[in-house]
Order: sequence, then structure tokens, then C-alpha cells
Amino acid sequence: MKDALEEIDNYTPIKDVDYWDFYDAIENFLYGEINNSSEGFVWGFDNFHSIWESMCLTFLVKNTPKNRIIYLDERYVASKIAGKINDKNNQIIDTSDLFKVKGSQLFPDAVIISDNINKSDSISSLDEQEIILRINNWNDYNYYTTFTFENEYKEVKIAYINQLQLPMNFDKCNYKGYHTYSELAKFFEHSENSILIDSCLPDNFYSYWEITDNLDDYQINMMEKLNHVFVVALEKKLYSTSDFYEYFSNLGGVFIASLFRDLSLEQIYKFFIPFWQNYRTLKIIDVKYSNFDYYLNRENKEEIKTRSIRKQFVYEYLIQKHLTNINSYLKNLSINSEFFLPVYPQESTLKDGPEYMDDYVKLRGINIMTVIDSYIQTT
Repeated sequence: MKDALEEIDNYTPIKDVDYWDFYDAIENFLYGEINNSSEGFVWGFDNFHSIWESMCLTFLVKNTPKNRIIYLDERYVASKIAGKINDKNNQIIDTSDLFKVKGSQLFPDAVIISDNINKSDSISSLDEQEIILRINNWNDYNYYTTFTFENEYKEVKIAYINQLQLPMNFDKCNYKGYHTYSELAKFFEHSENSILIDSCLPDNFYSYWEITDNLDDYQINMMEKLNHVFVVALEKKLYSTSDFYEYFSNLGGVFIASLFRDLSLEQIYKFFIPFWQNYRTLKIIDVKYSNFDYYLNRENKEEIKTRSIRKQFVYEYLIQKHLTNINSYLKNLSINSEFFLPVYPQESTLKDGPEYMDDYVKLRGINIMTVIDSYIQTT
């Protein structure tokens, strides 16, 4: 852009007032600093890094649920986009003094709660994935609650919040299901004894089945699609026993008994805690304006350690210390770092780079064209 401006200036024979207005504006954009003039502030930048950081963080905010953003460096993000993320009244934890060291303020680009499972390219997106559930049997409340996945004999219970207990003399033979099945049939394709789930369940349907430790992205997709109570609890931030118990107990006794059966809410919550800790991680994100080769070149090792890696360890130490001091439920989550690096072109928006530092720091290529398009739409 600088070369183009110089070429235009050298080969433009007639330069009127309009020309110089445009020239000054572009020159200030490319070379300028923030100068206070009689007409207000004239904005400019002396390198592209601040613009790249602004674009990446704007993209991050637009594509991350606000309740998962622990901290955001708002210096390069428009206030209408950032909102009140760093407002202590809106935060999961108060980070107003978290990153201060001996009176100096440090600025990690972002800290978020992230899924601990990488979505595989071989797995269809959540909207495209189809799940076929087969009716298993009636329950003692006289409606269908228990289903099985078509490809594996695994029971899943799906309950409808507004379920009612039917009298024992209800005629089952003339009615194939009550509430759970019949209500689901209003939203999805179905047959006499099965139903095709091709999108997320409506908000008033929840599911529960036992979760194993070795979760993969396919199982996570099923949990999200079927509104598993653990996923619901994460999205609604039910991190304490009392919050968990209060929310689900208020949904009704028939709903609770239908979904959890002989398990108490306290027992369900104990299963939820290890799931929460295995499923989520705290991620410290730093936007970089270098390519993969720079970080993989051993000649740059000391420079990278001095300018980047040490900061990440300081951020992690400050976060761990703070969470331990306030006894936060987040204190047992793993913490890792991720560098956003510009790449062009690539098919996906985000792409994992080569393993780096035993994967403690993950290198992630972010498609510069996708980010630019998103940024232009924002501004």
C-alpha cells in the first residue's frame, strides 16, 4: 500500500485540493500517529500488528459465547463489540486487578473457557449430524422416556419439562407415547417406533445418559444436540451444588424422576464435576504477526522465549494464584496457551499448526481473509 501511494504520487501530473485531501488521509492511515489537530484526533498506525490484533480479537468476540470470555484486551476492540466483557458485574471472575505485577499492568489478548476436545474434520457439523433414536419401552409414568441409539445399545433418557403423570388406566394400546415422544414428533421426522434427530432439541427437552471418561467429538456433538443436562449446566453456569440443585429441582418432580430415576441430584452433580473438568480448559490467547516457520526455527528460540513464552507463564501463574485464592470452581481446569498466526489461503477459518513446545503452546493458523471479511462487516 505504501508503494502504491508513492507510485500514484509520482505519476499524478495534476494535484488539486481533493487530491491532497485524499493523499493526506491515506498517508496518515499508513504512516501517521495519533495527532491532536484543530479538527480533532487524526488516527494512523506505524505497523500492522495492532490492526491484525484488532481484527482477530473482534472475530474472537463475535464467535465466542460471552459467558466463556474470562478476560479481553479491549484496547483494540470497538466498544460496541466488546460490550462490558471486563465489567466485574458481568464476569465469571473479577479480573480487574488480575494481571498487575508490582504496579504494572499486563495485557494478555484474551482468556477464554474453551472446549477441551478438538472437532475432527471427519465429523459432520452439529447441524448436519443425524441421530436415530428408537423407542425402548414405556415407563411407570405412562409415557416414553427411554430410547436407544440406533447404532449402539446405549440407553438415553429424554424428558419434556411439561410432562404430566397419567393415570394408570390410560389406554396405551391406542396411543404410542405421551409427551416426550409425541412432542418430539412435532419437530422431527418419525415412524412408529423411531425418531430422526437432525437438529438440536428444543429448549424444553433435556436428556441424560452416563458419560464415560474417553469422550470424543462425536459424543460431544450428541450431548450438545440432545441437550444433555451436563451441557445445559455448563451453558447456564450451574457450577455449585446449590445452583445445580435449584435449577433442575424447579423443573418438576415428574421430570426429575423420569430423567434421573434412582439417582439424586447430588449424585448427578458429582458425575458432572469430572465431566466439567475434562471437557473444558482455560486458554490464554495471544495474537501474533509471524508465520509458523518463525516459531519452528531453532535460531529464534531465545528471542521467542524472551518476547513471548515467558509472558505466557506469567499469565498462567497469575491466573492459577488468583483462582486458588478465591477458591473458584475454575481452579482445577487445565490452562494452556494458543498463538493466533495469520495464514493465507486455507479452507477452514482456524487450523492447527505443527506441534510446538509439547503442545503446551498451540500454534493456530487463522485465515486472514475470513477475519478481514468479518472485521469489515463489523465496522
